[in-house]
Amino acid sequence: MNQFKNKIHEEAFNELITQSEGELSVHEIQDEQKRRQVAFLYLIAMYQEEYERYEGMKFYVEAYEEISIDGPVYLLEDCIKLEDFAHEKILKAAKDILRGCKPHLEKLEIEDVKFVEIAYNFAVSN
Repeated sequence: MNQFKNKIHEEAFNELITQSEGELSVHEIQDEQKRRQVAFLYLIAMYQEEYERYEGMKFYVEAYEEISIDGPVYLLEDCIKLEDFAHEKILKAAKDILRGCKPHLEKLEIEDVKFVEIAYNFAVSN
């Protein structure tokens, strides 16, 4: 994944990958779960500033025995409706990819569809 919406997206993605302390990478990942995790981070990186502005904090990665995501994680709960704002819509698509499902593209912002397709194709590639 080397296409980014803007420089802020690229920097936020690189920061999240760095926080994984080598557990996640965009190069030669054989493990499908890790590819889905990288795709998830790629998408949420697009809206890190919005998560901080609207939810009070950005997402971040903690690397213990397993990779853990922290930040506004209540947004990841199934009971939370994610449809109104662009950062919510992208999170919904990211959650779908993380779960191994194909995301619905019709409700996304037009400019974000390309990046969701990139993330999904990365997640399902062998």
